[in-house]
Amino acid sequence: YRGGDEARLIEEKFKAKNLPAGQAESTITVLVGPNRFQLASSFLNSQPAARGRERVFILDDGHQQHSLKKDLSIVLVDAMDQAGLDGLLPYGLLREPLAWGLKRADMAILTHADLADPTQLMALARYLERTCFGLPIFYAGHSPCGFRPLVVNPNSTGLLECSVFRGKPV
Repeated sequence: YRGGDEARLIEEKFKAKNLPAGQAESTITVLVGPNRFQLASSFLNSQPAARGRERVFILDDGHQQHSLKKDLSIVLVDAMDQAGLDGLLPYGLLREPLAWGLKRADMAILTHADLADPTQLMALARYLERTCFGLPIFYAGHSPCGFRPLVVNPNSTGLLECSVFRGKPV
């Protein structure tokens, strides 16, 4: 299993052809598997440490991976989809009660904050602050970096820059 869209897109973004001039190799390796601890251990044992380079693992849904020691745990909360924050799956969006997760978090980021109603956004921030006093809360917006065609031409880079559509009816 090579992972879903997210793993493939991350891997494509950091391939050598997309790196700054003079940087010959990819700076990341995308690992996919259900047992994160075993996956990370195998990778660390198979790869010699590069001098002067830190080892950083960024995990999708890593907050729930209790077997891994984390130096930083960031919880993302979608400011546009607040309805399920009080319920556990399958009745809500959460895998565990929000208060439990936030107590282990180092920070929370409210995503899509640029699209959310300001009153609802502030209410959500206050709710998180009440749930876990002192937790740093940050805000993130989203903007497109390009468009990916449904059918990929093997001779193309795969991503159309937003500027291609500037001044054209779409």
